[in-house]
Amino acid sequence: MKSVNTVSKLAAAAAALLAVVSSNEAMASKARVNSLQGAIGLVDTQTIFTQPAYIHKLGQYVTYEFGPTGTAAGKAEGGFVIARDSAKWGAYLGHMSENQRSLRTTATFLQQENPVDLFYGSGDWAVSLSLSNSENGPADTKQTTVIGRFGMVQENQEFYVNVEAIGSAEKTGSKFEGGPAIGAGYLMRNGDLSYSADIGYGMSKVETAGVSTERKDLAITLAVNHRPVAEIYYGAGLGFGNADVGGKKIDTLSLPVFIGIEKDMFSWMTVRGSIQQGFLLGSVKNETAAAPGDKAVKNANDTKVAAGLGFKHGGFTLDGTLAAATNGNVNGTSFLTSAALTYVF
Repeated sequence: MKSVNTVSKLAAAAAALLAVVSSNEAMASKARVNSLQGAIGLVDTQTIFTQPAYIHKLGQYVTYEFGPTGTAAGKAEGGFVIARDSAKWGAYLGHMSENQRSLRTTATFLQQENPVDLFYGSGDWAVSLSLSNSENGPADTKQTTVIGRFGMVQENQEFYVNVEAIGSAEKTGSKFEGGPAIGAGYLMRNGDLSYSADIGYGMSKVETAGVSTERKDLAITLAVNHRPVAEIYYGAGLGFGNADVGGKKIDTLSLPVFIGIEKDMFSWMTVRGSIQQGFLLGSVKNETAAAPGDKAVKNANDTKVAAGLGFKHGGFTLDGTLAAATNGNVNGTSFLTSAALTYVF
């Protein structure tokens, strides 16, 4: 599943291609999203970057994601959403497209720097716009990124469309064009069951010393969740990815299964946990790899446990990922990681 997730990120949409049963709670963070593997329709301050209409399901809030300065995964970011009359609007600083991050890292181009996201919504729809432009004169590097998103959420169904209209970067002797890329998804709820379908398609090109390498990515994901009770979910997904990199193919197929829980242990503390792994059909065939590309790796071990805690008081929520879930050491030096602070007002 890890290889499939990588291809999905490279694949196309500024959207996360695995959409995530609806909650009106405003606990929100990367830590929460990452702790609930496979949960579809998850309403959170992070999932508004796939489905912007989720701002209508969250209260007015300000949120901060702790992390390093820079452009690495897990970096610092944060923003707010407020309500005025019949509309909601907000701004967010520092959130990067995982699609752009993956593509530019491969070719060592300048990443999105100081991106700004603007949100606006009314009724059951919302839009957002992400802008980033930077230049390093001494290093002779620069980049520009423009991303637009639209979403609509109704009582039992929702959809979104995300477009990376511009994703360009330059360095001495090389140029990167990472767009256009488009992602779209649909989610339906029927009692205890939720179903989602997501598709992404994108193109990119790297020119170096007059040589051009084009890439095309396609990713399709289907998923189902069953919630026998509100706090527990389980389900499965089906993912397909195809990348064409200069005429060489990367084909991936996955059937992830997962089980998760989010439960208030006390009025002031929420516990979360999940497990996910591939089931039988998973395969990766990579013609760009050093090893023979005509042979596939099938159902490679990928079991992953994730867990986290949320502490609530006076409108504040402090979320964190439980580090022991990945290293097994409850007494390790890092107890909670990927911390975030959210205030709902």
